[in-house]
Amino acid sequence: MPRHQPVRLDDETLRRVRRHDEHRPGLEILAGPQRPPAIFCATDDQAIGVLRAARELRIDVPGELAVAGFDDVKEAALTDPPLTTIASDRPAMARAAVDLVLDDALRVAGSRRERLKQFPSRLVVRRSCGCG
Repeated sequence: MPRHQPVRLDDETLRRVRRHDEHRPGLEILAGPQRPPAIFCATDDQAIGVLRAARELRIDVPGELAVAGFDDVKEAALTDPPLTTIASDRPAMARAAVDLVLDDALRVAGSRRERLKQFPSRLVVRRSCGCG
């Protein structure tokens, strides 16, 4: 199997991405001359847009293209095919973010409190990647 080169999106394409307009970058990638065999998106919204673009271009997911996202939004289970995704503890992430802001506001000059946080994640395998 040939090694695929990463697809790079130009700044203008990246600026156009909106929550409910995620399929345009997907169309550009999938209609291009070097269509990748798989796409992992930073959000489920982006991945759902890629699924829509694939459908418009009559690309079989997962037969010709594997797609995965990150967030495990409720809609991910309802797409066709259902979207493989990474689920994370978003409430814990939000609490940690608030804690960091409050810590910054109350920090004693010179203190060195740990700022790196890690959160468990889990793979939610559904059919869009070809392994569910």
